[in-house]
Amino acid sequence: MKRTPLLGFVAGACLFGAAGGCGGDAGGGLALNMVDSPYPGVTEVSMDVDRIEAHVDGTWQLIGEPGIRVNLLDYQSEKLPLGEAALPDGHVNQLRMFVSDPQIVDADGTHNVDMPSAGNTGIKMNVNFDVSSAFLTTVLLDFNVEQSLVKRGNGDYLLKPVIPVVVENLAGLALGTVTDGLDPVEGTVVSAVYVAGSNYPLDTVVNTGVTDVDGAYRVWALMPGTYRFDALHTDPDTLVERSGSSGNHEITAGTETTVDNIVIS
Repeated sequence: MKRTPLLGFVAGACLFGAAGGCGGDAGGGLALNMVDSPYPGVTEVSMDVDRIEAHVDGTWQLIGEPGIRVNLLDYQSEKLPLGEAALPDGHVNQLRMFVSDPQIVDADGTHNVDMPSAGNTGIKMNVNFDVSSAFLTTVLLDFNVEQSLVKRGNGDYLLKPVIPVVVENLAGLALGTVTDGLDPVEGTVVSAVYVAGSNYPLDTVVNTGVTDVDGAYRVWALMPGTYRFDALHTDPDTLVERSGSSGNHEITAGTETTVDNIVIS
């Protein structure tokens, strides 16, 4: 197991510090970034990201209006900046992101996506952190497509967003590979299971990642503690399952931890 400092891909991202933020030239307030991971058989998950807001001490505050169309799968190893705003001292208990016109591309073509209320009332994320006018608090949203997508019988998709949210300097990242003993295995779901610590109930599946063509995966947004990483691959043609695991990896704040290679059988 190897640990290295978790370096930001977004200029000004605050990854280390106390009380949920850090000082710097950017000033105080809140910055929001988003990442994602691959999804087996899907090459594009696109949508317009119109606006994102934070509920601060009972009032909705505008954080950003990106007004951009994004393919979530482009942000597997780098972060998409959603917005940054100066805010007074306060407590944030919810974020909401307004998106529109979602589409998915898979081997059968381009599909419509049903995402109820996302454009009208926004995708809501319950959170619990403070912001300060004295330093910038940077928060990471992991739009977990693997847990969010449901494919319907007609070939279209339902998107029920699952988005873990963490203050960046308080969480870590795990990365690793899955092989069959010789070759990398694409499309394997890797689950981060909490086995020791005080941030989650034990045996909680905190977050997941999916391997790419090189068998590599990332699991973002992990609060400190000890994790076991369980890998499960389902053959899309035969539905035969293979599995493996790698246990007792400590995740610390502000670092990326390399997990031992997982061999599935």
